[in-house]
Amino acid sequence: MEAHNYEFSVNLEFRIVFPEAGSFFVQLDYYDIDLKDRNFTDPIYINVEPILILRNEKVRVKEISMLTVISRQMGAIEDHWESMYDNISQLGYNAIHYAPI
Repeated sequence: MEAHNYEFSVNLEFRIVFPEAGSFFVQLDYYDIDLKDRNFTDPIYINVEPILILRNEKVRVKEISMLTVISRQMGAIEDHWESMYDNISQLGYNAIHYAPI
């Protein structure tokens, strides 16, 4: 029986589900029949953005403009919280981060 060598090119598509946001390293390993050796693809680094929901709408991370405040330096917030939030909003911020004490 005569052996035949066939050359072909195939595009493969992979779907990978990332269950949470973060930075991931992806590299495939495969067996090269001609070289009879295990090989690796070039590494790929993937950043998965979190899904943020605000008022039942998805918000992209790039759309968040956050101001960090140190609560103990703000005084008694009960006295002026409404004017403080109005001022922060007028400055263009749409999120506030209270730094943990």
